[in-house]
Amino acid sequence: NVCARFRRANPDVSHLTAEELSEMMCSNSPPILVDVRSEGEYRVSTIPGAIRLADVHKNVTHGATVVCFCTVGMRSSLEARMLARRHPNCTVYSMDGVLCWSHIGGSFHEPKTGTPTDKLHVFSRQFAQMLPEHSEPAAVWYSGRSVGMAGAVCDVAEKVVRSTFHRLFSRAWRYGQSP
Repeated sequence: NVCARFRRANPDVSHLTAEELSEMMCSNSPPILVDVRSEGEYRVSTIPGAIRLADVHKNVTHGATVVCFCTVGMRSSLEARMLARRHPNCTVYSMDGVLCWSHIGGSFHEPKTGTPTDKLHVFSRQFAQMLPEHSEPAAVWYSGRSVGMAGAVCDVAEKVVRSTFHRLFSRAWRYGQSP
């Protein structure tokens, strides 16, 4: 399970499963949900009631319970760690992600309209393969070659990053320095 891998990689972060979040949302004091995914991912759909990471500081009060989520828990673990440091009087968790949420039948809505939707942006083809078979969400959105310009931008960005690392490491080795 890819989500479990990110939990193990971030032992200093408090983690929740999708099931545990579902139970928390039914309580008398539901948590503040923070979608840490990109703006493009968020615009397609999010978990009902979620706010954007940019809005978290306006919504977090002393003693609040905050749950960050992304696609599979990697980005949300990083953001949960930073939020816990900035808000030491709050309880901050990272949830396994929208893929796990979809596996338990969790709902999604379009943030702009609040309309329920079966669309879900899952970040990559690899993650699209992890959606539940023959169930909601029916439509899968992901970054990659199939989305035209966005895919081209991702491809170019990847090449730039690889090229930059190659130049940095090559230069360091050439001059006998450790990278």
